Amino acid sequence: MLKKILITLSLLFAVSATPRAVYAVENCVTVYGGGVVCSAETENIVHKPVETDLGDVRPLVLGSVLIGTSFALFVLSRKIAQRASVITK
Repeated sequence: MLKKILITLSLLFAVSATPRAVYAVENCVTVYGGGVVCSAETENIVHKPVETDLGDVRPLVLGSVLIGTSFALFVLSRKIAQRASVITK
């Protein structure tokens, strides 16, 4: 059960952390008596830095991340301790 939760959370994080894909618009034209000529155009995306600080992040989000992480580490450490005690017996 814990593996499923951890895999789901890691996949959710990976999907949310990936940048937006940039696709090129490809135009192909058939030239008379010749082959096909293709050209690609991409959008010019201008990235502007935004001034942020931790005041913009909601305390509920930070608290839930902290509690979730500490709970996951607690459960993981108890499982490791139980396995270590079984091995040493």
